[in-house]
Parts: sequence; C-alpha cells; structure tokens
Amino acid sequence: MKKHITAFAVALFLCILAGFALSPAMAMESAVAAEYGPWSAWTQEPIEPAADLEIDRELINIVTDEFKWTYSRYVYYDGENDKWYSADSYETVNVEGGRWEEKTFDAPLEDLGGVYAGGWYNERVSSSQVSQQVYQYRSRVVRRVTCEISTDEILILPEKSYKLEVNFFDGSQSNTYQSSDLTVASVDQSGNVLGVGVGAAQITVSSSAGRTVVVDVYVCETGMTLPEGVYTFRQLGTDKAMTVGKRISSRSDNITVSAFTGNKNQRFTITNLSASTFTIHPLSQKSWYLDIARNGNNLQAGANVQIHSRKDRTSQYFRAIYVPDGSYIFYPRAQVSLSIGVEPEQAGSNVRLETLSDLNVADRWIPIRTTQSTSDAAFIRPVAQNGISYVLNDFGSDTRYSNGIFFGSNSRRVFVLSSANGKVLSVKTGCDHD
Repeated sequence: MKKHITAFAVALFLCILAGFALSPAMAMESAVAAEYGPWSAWTQEPIEPAADLEIDRELINIVTDEFKWTYSRYVYYDGENDKWYSADSYETVNVEGGRWEEKTFDAPLEDLGGVYAGGWYNERVSSSQVSQQVYQYRSRVVRRVTCEISTDEILILPEKSYKLEVNFFDGSQSNTYQSSDLTVASVDQSGNVLGVGVGAAQITVSSSAGRTVVVDVYVCETGMTLPEGVYTFRQLGTDKAMTVGKRISSRSDNITVSAFTGNKNQRFTITNLSASTFTIHPLSQKSWYLDIARNGNNLQAGANVQIHSRKDRTSQYFRAIYVPDGSYIFYPRAQVSLSIGVEPEQAGSNVRLETLSDLNVADRWIPIRTTQSTSDAAFIRPVAQNGISYVLNDFGSDTRYSNGIFFGSNSRRVFVLSSANGKVLSVKTGCDHD
C-alpha cells in the first residue's frame, strides 16, 4: 500500500472541524468548502433532511399497470322469506322481478367459496397502463471542510526543500508556520520547508482565525546500510512482507509480497559490502541473491526484483534511504533514480523497480530483525516500530522488558502487530491478553 497515490500528485487532506483530524481526499485544485460522499440510490420515499445531508429531488414520469376487478350478480326478492338474495345469473334461480347489478373495485374481493364477499359473482380482471408524475429522491453525505493541505507528511533530504500549501476556509489572509525542531527542519512564512538534519519534526500551520494543522516532517538519510543479520521486510502500512518461493527453481523466480507469516521464505540476510552498499539473499538459499531483471541493457522502471545466482548478476548491490519513522527506501546502487516497490498493491504482487522522483511517493519497508533458526522465531526486543513480532501466550506475565512482552520460541506462538514505540495494537490469534 503506497502512502501517497502518484508521483508529483499533490494529495488533498481535509481538516474536519471536530478535532481537525486529517483525512485524504482529491488533488488540491480549487478552494472548496465541502467534501461529498457518493450519491445514494434513487427512491420514491421522501428523505428526512439532516445537517450533513444534501438531498436531490427530481420529477419523473412513471407508467404502471392499473388493475380493476369487476363483479356482477342477479339480485331478487324472496317474498316467502321476506329477504333479498343474489345469484350468478337469472337462469340459476329463474325468479322474475329481480335486477342485474355490476360493480368495479380497485382490489379483489375475498373468495368465500363459490361466491365473493358481499354476495358478488362472476369476477373479471382488467388492466390498463397509467402514466403519472412522481418525485424521486437521493442523498449524499456532506462533510464540512475546514482546510486543505498539500500533504500530511513530508519526506525530504538535508538541504532539500518542499513547498507546503495550506488553505483554511476561514477568511484568513495569511498563515503562520512553525517548526518543532530547527535542527531537523526549518520553515519560512511562505511554507517553504527546508531539511536541516536527519530526524523527525513537526510543522504547525496556524490561520489568523486560530485554526491549526500539524504536518510531520522526516528528513531522511541516503546511502545507508543496515546492521548485518537476518530480517523480514514488511511493506509499510500493510501486513504484507517480501516473500521468495519456498523452492527456488530458476534464475527468473520473482520476489513477491504476501501476508506476513514469519516463515523462512520471508527471511533475508543482509551482508554489508561497504558503509553504503549491501547485498540481500534469501535465508533459504544463501547462494542466490536479490537482483533485478534487466530490460535490454538498462535497469528500467517496471523490472521485477528476482533471485539470481552470483554469476548471473545484473544489479545485486543495494543502498537504502533511512526515514526517521523506522522505515527504509531501497534502491539499486547502479540506478539511484529507481526504488524497490510493489505495483499493483495486492497480496502476491511482484516486487519491482519504480521511479524514485519523490521520496513522498516511494514504497517504504520496515526491516524487522529476526533469527536464522526456523524453530526459534523470536524477534529482537522491543517490538519493532510498525513491526510484526511473535510473542508467548503468557507474554503479560514477564515484566523484565520495558514493554512487558517476553519474546522467545514457543509451540503456541501468536502474531502481534505493533506500531509507534513498541505499543501493541492487535493480537491475531491464540492470545488471551489485550
């Protein structure tokens, strides 16, 4: 899942009035004061007005089949019993002095067995098409927009800048900008954010009417390696991890992303060749390396990341850009304008090269340090930020670690998805603790 949608696209984020929560919307093009949900289906039932609904009404012609039920009877007087009676015809009773009646109804009469309710007989049904004008209604949710912003997160390198644009719908003529850490990023009063030093900061933007929005800034470091060891690489913002086939059969086997399991085919070894360059090979096949499928004589966007032997190498040397939220952007040393990503974004998709023209739109990976042994799937403590780790069922009983979680091998392992300083967000199976 990419955090942003397309390169060079300026994502629109909405500050909803209650709490100014940021939520993504469409590209920032014009000042609008509302965000609209999809229209509901048309209905002929009137919709009750509400403050957060826009209601649309239109007059339409509809043609319906109108049915009528006609009944008849012969009504006569029986002087001997001093009563009136009815029959289906004169011939049935052969009584003089009666009269013939016929009546049409909008609904059928109850059949009482040989006679209809009210003493009627001889049911006939007729239909005709009737045209009439009626109103139909539809509605959509309207959310009041209090501001729109070009991005909710900025990734830049030192000495690089980004133009932050914020539009509050409160009549303000100008905004003020303030950085939480000038050693990481500075900002002028036109919204130009400058990367100063590697780290994380926040830019607070305030309108003259008192409205405020906060944007995260990550000043990244390029040409990085990771400590040598065994890792699982999880795609940021998903539960998917980089995966190799359980049995490597040829030099054209593609690397994919699939749901995280922690199995051996999702573990890779990093070997550093220099302070800025490293190789990656699957733990299950140490003689094979992550490499790039060459398109002609050049590395190009769209080329799949594959497994090659050493002698068949195309571009087996990689570098990384460190993002101070704990994620990394990987790119081949031979082509710094490309990065390792996933497209389209779904389980089983191939890992491939994508254009690296803007750090904000690059796929990012969370490297989770683990072990070589398949029988011991314990991950290094504490829980990796944005990481997935195994824990024991009774993890809450051990308080030797700052987050109260004990890691180790256990036959009843469960998955824990964590984020932000090791806080456990959810436990998937087999755990009785929150």
